[in-house]
Amino acid sequence: MFEPAFDETEACHAFQSWIGNNDTWRQGSGSPNANPEHGETSDASYRYIPMSVLRREFTKPKIKRLLDAVFARSDRAAPDAETIIKHYLRPFLILVHIGRGSQILRFVKQDNLKDDCLPFQTLPHGLPESTDWFHTFCEKQWQFYPVPFSYNMDRDLSTRHILPLKYIRTLGGGGSAITYQVRIDTEYNGLRQSDPRELVRQTLLVSRPSLMLRQNILERNRDVYVIKSYRTHEAQDCYETECNGFRKLRQDSKPPANIIAFYGNFMWGSSRNILLEYADCGTLKDYMKDKAPPVRAEDIERFWNNVLALLDGLLTIHGKDYMRSGKHKFMIG
Repeated sequence: MFEPAFDETEACHAFQSWIGNNDTWRQGSGSPNANPEHGETSDASYRYIPMSVLRREFTKPKIKRLLDAVFARSDRAAPDAETIIKHYLRPFLILVHIGRGSQILRFVKQDNLKDDCLPFQTLPHGLPESTDWFHTFCEKQWQFYPVPFSYNMDRDLSTRHILPLKYIRTLGGGGSAITYQVRIDTEYNGLRQSDPRELVRQTLLVSRPSLMLRQNILERNRDVYVIKSYRTHEAQDCYETECNGFRKLRQDSKPPANIIAFYGNFMWGSSRNILLEYADCGTLKDYMKDKAPPVRAEDIERFWNNVLALLDGLLTIHGKDYMRSGKHKFMIG
């Protein structure tokens, strides 16, 4: 099937110019061990185009012009523009990007080649073994498919996956892990932020001033999180123990155990990463230094209930079940 040269038509030339514009892209990252410990990377291989930008830019008339250009000299009819926009937008644009736009006809015949089924890591059903453009397609696809962060995620990612986040700074390190402050692209942030009003409905241990403080912190740190990254293969046990501890804590703690919120975990290549809440109120030592001790009986009771809940949470994360069984295996990190 003949396909016109990539820049032969005005529509394709406009698309090529748009792709080449730096303003089209957002800067993402790889895992922490793919970045300097201080400052963020500007590596072009981690740039991505958000879906919202694609949908805003490629309206039905634009897609129809691209289809007309791609199939201008073909004896086969172009797919419907509405179908492309609804189910095959990113595959079609990647194909146009690599000069193989007419191959979209293979995609529209297969449900497993729809937009949401990508990115591909192996040759999918529906594409023949002799597909000579598949490798080039895969090289380009990652920049159209940054990883969406979802609440309670637990994923193994390849080093080709692009993380739609920026590393703000290194917070600290010790043992087998290093912690980083990060900001996640709002469009790809599906991590659930705790609603402090729900906390009040669950327990009477939260005072109104604490509630207001919590609300202010959440607003100030919208899309800001902490990544705790285990960098060595030997840290696998620590990583799994901590993830399991956080999940068990979330299931078992009533009332809440006053531990930093856990949002999920992911592996990126050889790094093992835990997504945690970012709290910028300092350490417990800072809090005790800045706050006056409780005086009223109900405040003293609230204080000690919170402290005991905190200790219970720490024991759960660091191996309470092992302690009870007598094995005494603790997570270090």
